[in-house]
Amino acid sequence: MKRGRYLLNLIVFALTTLTIMLLGFSLWFARTYALTLVYPTRALPPTTLASYGIDDGEAVSFTTEDDLTLVGWYVAPAPDSDGAFMIAVHGVGGNRTALVDEAMLLIEHGYGVLLFDLRNHGSSPDAQTTFGYLEARDLSAALDYVQTRPEVNAERIGVIGVSMGGAVALRTAAERTDIRAVIVQSTYATFADAVGERVAGEVGALTHLFTPLILGFAAQETNVDWYDVRSVDIIAQIAPRPILIMHGELDPLIGVHHGQRLFAAAGEPKTLFLMPQGQHGGLFNTDPDGVTAQIIPFLEAALRGSG
Repeated sequence: MKRGRYLLNLIVFALTTLTIMLLGFSLWFARTYALTLVYPTRALPPTTLASYGIDDGEAVSFTTEDDLTLVGWYVAPAPDSDGAFMIAVHGVGGNRTALVDEAMLLIEHGYGVLLFDLRNHGSSPDAQTTFGYLEARDLSAALDYVQTRPEVNAERIGVIGVSMGGAVALRTAAERTDIRAVIVQSTYATFADAVGERVAGEVGALTHLFTPLILGFAAQETNVDWYDVRSVDIIAQIAPRPILIMHGELDPLIGVHHGQRLFAAAGEPKTLFLMPQGQHGGLFNTDPDGVTAQIIPFLEAALRGSG
């Protein structure tokens, strides 16, 4: 009798200890994961655009409504042009160089370009990354800045964003009608879904436990409800301004179904370009001719009224 009670107590003790250990690991894993999202590793850009063969770039800075001074590179529209201009927005862990190939393409076609580092990225100040929520303030400040430049036509300004930068572009364009055209590449429909899908590859069936914990810790750290980062819910507000949605069909980070969901939710006019061999971002490097054939006619029609 005593031996049976002893074994029962031992089993209860072992199960209790295991439960506490699993709970402790779960909380540690979720908080660590959340902090890597809020404070991603920085990648610093080169000093000037001359590294890419662009000699007329200008180092600029501008301040957000929450008093962060962001930095970037500005290239004016071609002289005697119509002043059409594009602002490029990079993804998490990146910097202003993320869309430099697309920027060079735009410059070749006479567009002005602003490439800048979002908060907590590149050479811009320390802050917290929120995957599109607070970063909309950064793009809004960038938009205000380029509108002060006399060579820029305020009626011909568009935005191109990749991954998180696409979410920033969509959120800002939904709020500001002075963004006349939007191009997004490899962008998530909702950030919570993107996190859940990424976590599923690491913890499998426990995804439904870890995803709320991760987003909860991130919200606690930033005072932002990360479930509110839902581009799919706001993209329709951009219409009737045109949207080009680009996504790689082999994207391992943000599945192609995110691009398809965004396209389905968007209002007209809208275009969806799916690249069969495309991965996450870097679509221009995968198929320069294909991307050029999408971007240039789209912008010629959207910003220059041709086509």
